[in-house]
Amino acid sequence: MQTSRNGEGSPPVCTQATLRFDETNEAYHSDADWWSKTQLWGLRTKGPLWFRERYLTKTIPPTESDAMAKGSLIHLWAEIGDEAWWSRVAVIPAEFVGANGAVLKKGDDWVASQSPDAILLKPKEADAYRAQLSMIGSNAIFRMLTASTEHREFSIRWKCPDSGLNVRCRPDAATESYVWDLKTTRDQQPLKMFHKAVHDYGYGFQAAMYTKLARAAGFDAKQFVFVVSSTVAPYECHAVVLPEEYLAMSERHVIETCRDLHSRLALDDWSAPEDDQLTELFMPNWTKENEYETRLGTDRRE
Repeated sequence: MQTSRNGEGSPPVCTQATLRFDETNEAYHSDADWWSKTQLWGLRTKGPLWFRERYLTKTIPPTESDAMAKGSLIHLWAEIGDEAWWSRVAVIPAEFVGANGAVLKKGDDWVASQSPDAILLKPKEADAYRAQLSMIGSNAIFRMLTASTEHREFSIRWKCPDSGLNVRCRPDAATESYVWDLKTTRDQQPLKMFHKAVHDYGYGFQAAMYTKLARAAGFDAKQFVFVVSSTVAPYECHAVVLPEEYLAMSERHVIETCRDLHSRLALDDWSAPEDDQLTELFMPNWTKENEYETRLGTDRRE
């Protein structure tokens, strides 16, 4: 079945996946019937008990950080463009910012007078964003991807045939041949250090899952491209793809985790293998006798 991509009317349905181009971000994230990369990665890395408390009983609240907030602003910039983004920026006057970077009480009225959708930045923050966004905008691969992007912030839902699990993803952008995402990192030299973020945050898991769903939805997704932007000077920006061997491993992990979650949901079983066994505790090297005594002596001197 040929898929329509005009975003009009009811969601177009592919042979294997459903596409939505008109769904809001809020509606996508509130859908409890389909499971996302973030949720699957949480099950795989934090365990079934954490997953149950975070996503089923909801006793663990979602987290937000300054890095996540900054990443969201960079994504918004890429989505709406430089001119529209800066038109929303309101730079807080320097006299309203204290030496510690906090907005002073005398600036409360000024802040309250700004538009609800204004992007409030302190002077130093605005300077840093100008430098970082300039480096992203000068990257040739980023410009190529932006110019050839056909869709932004769209949703894909698919019943995984390997597990029967309902899964979903929301790519930031897609061209005719690529699915791509803009990532920020505190690493000053991303080409040397971004591999750690790939491992820690499951970016290989994301690339494998998003590519799999995009292909199921009818896209000719040849590769998943990460545009990686450093948030610290000199604000290096690089476009990277992950090694094929790593992506193949990540795809296996996606399928394994989908099967695991499908089974746990059916059985309502959130136990882990180690819950009912005697586990030898891992002790790091510094706890060995000589190193422990050395550290203890240092602590006493302090």
